[in-house]
Amino acid sequence: MNLCFFTEHLNQSGDGKNLTFILEGLSKAGHEISVVLLEEDRTPDGFEYLKKIYPVQIRGRKTAAFKRRKALIQDIVNDNNFDAGIAFGINANIDAALSLRGTKLPLILCVRDNPEFVPNDFSKKALRKISYPFATGIIFQTEEQKAFFPEKLQARSFVIPNFLDSLPLLPQNTQKEHSIVSYSRLENEQKNMFMLFDAFADFAKSHPEYTLKVFGDGPDKEKCETYISEIGCDWNIKLLGEPDDVTGRIYPSEIFVLTSNYEGMPNTLLSAMSIGMPCISTDCGGVRDLIQNGQSGVIVDKNDTKTMSEALSFLADNDEIRNRLGENARTMMQFFTAEKILPLWEEAINRLIHPETEVVSAPAEDENVPEQSKEQPETVQNPVDPAEEPNDFAADEETLQPEPQENAETESENAADGEVLAETSAETEPKE
Repeated sequence: MNLCFFTEHLNQSGDGKNLTFILEGLSKAGHEISVVLLEEDRTPDGFEYLKKIYPVQIRGRKTAAFKRRKALIQDIVNDNNFDAGIAFGINANIDAALSLRGTKLPLILCVRDNPEFVPNDFSKKALRKISYPFATGIIFQTEEQKAFFPEKLQARSFVIPNFLDSLPLLPQNTQKEHSIVSYSRLENEQKNMFMLFDAFADFAKSHPEYTLKVFGDGPDKEKCETYISEIGCDWNIKLLGEPDDVTGRIYPSEIFVLTSNYEGMPNTLLSAMSIGMPCISTDCGGVRDLIQNGQSGVIVDKNDTKTMSEALSFLADNDEIRNRLGENARTMMQFFTAEKILPLWEEAINRLIHPETEVVSAPAEDENVPEQSKEQPETVQNPVDPAEEPNDFAADEETLQPEPQENAETESENAADGEVLAETSAETEPKE
């Protein structure tokens, strides 16, 4: 297939790395892959395997920028014989869907975040409502993401999880140390770093020999440093910046922790589980697709600092259970590698652009999940399933369901090219 991906940029953090796995894997499988960079004015290095990279060179969300970006996107599509376009992320999804409306190019959108929380401004939520129904299909990371959208969109969608390039080798000759580790962007609204610090401070009262290592950087670094000082943990909580070798730096610690309020499917959790780290995570979205609670990790409710502290204590005090959780986590990750997941991407793309072909199906659940012990940590309660809440699509489900492509022109007056709404929409969305 001759495919064109639309994305803001090609970076090597979070979903950028996952996109790289997809691009490289599809290229190795014999597909011709081009990429349109919607927020970049240069061609990045290291992507020689791609057929072509088109830096659009037009940043911004104002009406004029949108019109120029739309014209360039249409020119690129008209000059190539693409079999399909694939947009990656909220901004790319909106730009591609509005720009390609009425064309014959099949367009697949990829949802990479938790749609309940992202986007977080009214104008871009409205743009999402208007634009997504124009797509040929959608690829979600989790069933939770899929369930947020109307049934008519779900009917032309697939769920394909994040994945690792391969299962990494375990670091050799590494001595385990009394430390807890986390790797996250330092941004408190989404990542809830203060919960992590509070839980560790409580845990450290009974485990003073432990330190907390936090890798990553972000806009709230100074706020985090101030908060750590306020709770009196300057001596045992360390902010260590971006690691040069993620697995090598987190592996010596005994337990990996994630305290996010919301995620799409957290890549850091994939990385930690892949090297056999026993993990504790808040129930923040996509986590239940990776962790079987009490078997391959521990899940606690969001903002439940007390239970998080108890879980840390329980695992720190029980070597056997901690080791078992880590082993089971690594076993789970063999089902989240490029070898297993990339064929699902190929089949889903083919099925969406050629609906007459056989329906793609993921491996049965019992094929994906290794047999594991049912024993759960006694002091860690299973979190209740998050309550269902109304989503922002529900009220207008019937009025926002044009058939893809062929009815797009009849909706153009209502959509108004998205230009009025685009003028007030945010510049970017949060990245993992």
